Amino acid sequence: MEPHTGNAPYLRFWTQTVSWTLSFLALGIIALYTFVLISKGTNVWDDSFMFVRYARNLFAHGMISWDGMQPSYGLTSLAHLFVVLPFVKILPNAFAAIIAGSITGFLLFLAATFFLVRTIVAHRTAVLPLCLAVIASVLALGHESLSIIISSGMDTMTSTAYLSLYLGMLVRIMSASRDYSRSLIVSVGILGGCAYVVRPDLLIYSVMVPLVCILWSDNAQLRSNAKVLLAATGATVLLFLGAAWMYFGTPLPLPFYAKSGLLYDPILAQRYTFIPILQFIISLDSFTLLWFALPLFFIAIRKQLLRRTPYALYVGIGLSVFALTAYFLFFVIQVMPYAGRFYYPALPGLIALLTLLICKGWDAIEPLYRGKIVYGGILGVCIILTAVLLPLFVQASEYTIYALTHQRAQVHLLLKGTTEDSYLNNPSLFAVWPCLAVAENLPSSISLATTEVGVPSVLNSPHPVLDLSGLNDTQIGLGHISVVQAVLEAHSDVVYLPSARDYPALHTSLLVQPEFRKSYTVYPATSTGALGDVAVRRESSAAVPVGACMQKVSLQPPPQGGFYHITLPFLLNE
Repeated sequence: MEPHTGNAPYLRFWTQTVSWTLSFLALGIIALYTFVLISKGTNVWDDSFMFVRYARNLFAHGMISWDGMQPSYGLTSLAHLFVVLPFVKILPNAFAAIIAGSITGFLLFLAATFFLVRTIVAHRTAVLPLCLAVIASVLALGHESLSIIISSGMDTMTSTAYLSLYLGMLVRIMSASRDYSRSLIVSVGILGGCAYVVRPDLLIYSVMVPLVCILWSDNAQLRSNAKVLLAATGATVLLFLGAAWMYFGTPLPLPFYAKSGLLYDPILAQRYTFIPILQFIISLDSFTLLWFALPLFFIAIRKQLLRRTPYALYVGIGLSVFALTAYFLFFVIQVMPYAGRFYYPALPGLIALLTLLICKGWDAIEPLYRGKIVYGGILGVCIILTAVLLPLFVQASEYTIYALTHQRAQVHLLLKGTTEDSYLNNPSLFAVWPCLAVAENLPSSISLATTEVGVPSVLNSPHPVLDLSGLNDTQIGLGHISVVQAVLEAHSDVVYLPSARDYPALHTSLLVQPEFRKSYTVYPATSTGALGDVAVRRESSAAVPVGACMQKVSLQPPPQGGFYHITLPFLLNE
């Protein structure tokens, strides 16, 4: 007997109309909050400026290099470097270039997410608007975290976009309904291996998902495809590892060695002990519904977990989310962890699981597919979500109007561009790098040394900048030489000593070195009001101008401000 259709065609039209409207409303919320953050200029992260320095050196010297003299593997995400590259060329300053790079990553994420959702939905075209509306709403409810990440200048959204694309391709080729060519499967395997250049930790997805399919899939052809996929991924990773070793002198990014080798001082590592847990809570709070999809999925298929299952692909995705989360939670020192950014690689996997759950719910009520009950229910869900998001949209619109009318100078700064000298006039930056403006105006032969390298590396791009944390210096990062030896051999003219609060051992090792004390005049933080001591090499041409600046600062320390153009790995007013 045919189900009663009633006015179902009209309900279907209004359901899809409201669903698409809700999706655009949610994206509008994210866009407006992001614009407000950018217009205030408060959320560009110090580490993001490193992409600009590498891009400029790539243009100037034809190599991926920190100092322009030899290749260096200081960027965890080489892929994001090539996203930022064109913006460095065409936009007026570093601030605009890195913002454009992270926004581009977000736009790529939206496109890749649409592809992922559309691929999972497959033939269920009627449910596609609902899936997109729900996922867009979830992202909009996490707008506080998401807008911070989008405007940070970091590589987070580029990495998330890559994962959405990769998972979408996996869903397509691991579908039991079609037999795909061996060349396409190999291509997707190569794409999985490219996780190495996006972020090496994303290889957890590339390895675990096909491995789980080999062990758990109930389809022999899919198991065979997964073996080819895993082999292609492994070969690609080995190729990248060899190429990186030959080009950079190291198979892994230098931040890996710096963190695992405790070049981050043990005291600093101890201070960050509970940061991963707190940031995970932030991620849970921001994207609650997405995180609920993980346990709900395993509950839904609990009876199939101990045998081969048609849901092996999604089991692999779920286990990858769990493994990646555990890795960042227990094994990573989360420096610059703001807005839960380390857990963003979990989002594409969670989106895939949530989409599957919606589709399975749709399949369960398929006998009512043409009935008004189904469409009426969907319409009700969309109306409820709209009621939740509408106040957020109104609030975001008010903030945007305020930013445009009362903060036009800051908006002009972003949209029209300005000279990078404006960064130097902020007291927040002065607190971290006293007299940096003086050093900037000295000849390009003047070199700096610091642990917080982002802003100095861009403002002083013609100047050598020694990264004392070892994140961009191969010799320090690989432990070939000590930080003290590196400073003395480089004859760094101005040294912003590591903070005694964050790097006590490193700070002490420099000050107790007789040759360092002999060669440098040290201006203690207690007299300058800065966060750390500053040392100037006595025989340097910077000794007189920087020394005079430091003496002036010592007589009248500048006030310490809050955040302005950058976000640092610590609070300036602690």
